Amino acid sequence: MKEKEIRHEGEISEINGNIASIKVFVNSGCSACQIKGHCSLSKTQIKYINVKIKGGQFYTKDKVEVIISSKTGITELFYTYYLPVLIVLIAMVFGHLIFKIESIISGLSLLFLILYYVIFILMKKKFKKSVTYSLIKKPSGF
Repeated sequence: MKEKEIRHEGEISEINGNIASIKVFVNSGCSACQIKGHCSLSKTQIKYINVKIKGGQFYTKDKVEVIISSKTGITELFYTYYLPVLIVLIAMVFGHLIFKIESIISGLSLLFLILYYVIFILMKKKFKKSVTYSLIKKPSGF
């Protein structure tokens, strides 16, 4: 069975060696809306991601499609959002069982959260190696 993919359209903003900086436009919940063209509330964000170029000829301003496997996306989501919340909750429960003083419980939870993000930042290179993006060049007529 083929693994599901997450796809985003973007534009190459810069190329340094074999690393391309891709400008990706992200619309939050607007893609299925019938009046998205007339709405002033739509939130479009511009995000930049760096993708290693594997073969093919890519140039600045090329329209591309960035592909990431949904498994990789879920893993990133887990480590970035869910695990820190889980760590805070566990620290709060154990802090309450041991200390029973709210200020110590809060400080302990914050300390564990800071410790998690310090470790996360130190291991950033390892995480980047495990995440792979693919690029597909879009036809110039679109």
